[in-house]
Amino acid sequence: MNNTPILEVKNLYKYFGGIKAVDNFSFKLYEKEIIAIVGDNGAGKSTLIKIISGVYKKDSGEIFVNGTEANINNPNAAKKYGIETVHQDQGLIPILNASLNLFLGREKIRESFLGKIFKFVDYNFMNKETRKTLNKLNIELKDINLPVYNLSGGQRQAVIIGRAVYWGGRILIFDEPTNNLGV
Repeated sequence: MNNTPILEVKNLYKYFGGIKAVDNFSFKLYEKEIIAIVGDNGAGKSTLIKIISGVYKKDSGEIFVNGTEANINNPNAAKKYGIETVHQDQGLIPILNASLNLFLGREKIRESFLGKIFKFVDYNFMNKETRKTLNKLNIELKDINLPVYNLSGGQRQAVIIGRAVYWGGRILIFDEPTNNLGV
């Protein structure tokens, strides 16, 4: 097993005005390891996640991915480092179906001549890939073409997890993963 952490955070700070939201936070995450960060409401857990996932910029500190310092200044940068995040506010568009939400912002364009010129979306490809991904995770949705507002909280969470897995997230971060699950 490799001794280099896949994610390392050193001495991270984040301020909002005069309020210190993240105070000298450090940790290491190794491959195939699961870490839970717990704390009271307002302790800075979500802020920490948003820094690592590129939503917020750190005020000071360092983030390393696979031993190399990572410049994560936006969500796309985090994704390039293999960091996919499931935020507690979900990040789904309720009126879109599971496939469109899984490919949100990364829609597959048809390979045909006209598809490339006019940017026609390849819905068949996206539907097949969505079904394949959800099946791989043992997640069953009766109809992936229903708008996600028709799905339960757990099913919506499953679509988001499917998106993170599909896009090759090597580091998956969950912010309050049980927040939207039904009882």
